[in-house]
Amino acid sequence: MSPAPISPFHHLLSQFFGYVSLLMSMIVTVPQIIENYNNKSGDSVSMTMLWIWMVADLLNFFGSVMQNIIFTAILQALYFVVTDGIIILQTYYYRFYYTDGKFNRLSADDVESAPQQTLISEGESSLDSVQPDSSLNKTSYGSIPSAQSPSGSGSVAQTFSMLRPLLITVAFFGLSALLYTYFPEKSDKITPSDYELQFWPQLFGYLSAILYAGSRIPQIIQNHRAKSCEGLSIMMFGFTLTSNIAYIISFFAESTDLDYIIPSLPWILGSAISPFLDLYIFYQFYIYS
Repeated sequence: MSPAPISPFHHLLSQFFGYVSLLMSMIVTVPQIIENYNNKSGDSVSMTMLWIWMVADLLNFFGSVMQNIIFTAILQALYFVVTDGIIILQTYYYRFYYTDGKFNRLSADDVESAPQQTLISEGESSLDSVQPDSSLNKTSYGSIPSAQSPSGSGSVAQTFSMLRPLLITVAFFGLSALLYTYFPEKSDKITPSDYELQFWPQLFGYLSAILYAGSRIPQIIQNHRAKSCEGLSIMMFGFTLTSNIAYIISFFAESTDLDYIIPSLPWILGSAISPFLDLYIFYQFYIYS
């Protein structure tokens, strides 16, 4: 059975929250690419974790396309695949091919055994050197963004400053698309696509959700053993949480029809479980501080 037609208003609302989620993702992830370029270094990134995320993002993207879920969710999945690819290329290039412009012969084993460093250091410019013993930045998955101090706010303003032209551009095209959708030419209802359950898209979706959620567990264990959450960024944590919540709302804003929600469930759960784990990490930050 096909879901009931979707009103333009609900579609507009869904698109709005979807683009909010995407913009929050950019605020957290784009500065990392800039930082890698300016530092000419890939030592801050765990290649194992990056490849886990790449697999999860590819499963997420292909599953979302095959299941034909909402456009903004597909766009965000594509965004994460692209950013993962860029960071992986940067990391390999700066680790193995670039050391002050010369070929780097450091082995992969040596790199993986080296202490990991933070991606974004709040309290200092994202263009400055990275700090040791912190975790990676991801919006819909991965560890809580790290910082030099939990109360710092300098890098947030710097991030907004760097991303302002990009955010304005994305907002302009997003608003144009929303207005086009809001004023359909031939009908006051939007006919939904075929939301029937399909095995492979559902499998890809659930596998990606498991990988996303599982990537937080090592951080929780590490915090518990160290009895410390040094490096957590409250401000970036807020962006991460906002992105996940907006992502979930975008699905329910489109439609609450079960025939629509059930096929989208893997992607909803993928962003619903992670915030609970993030909140637990935030609780660790509170008790260990």
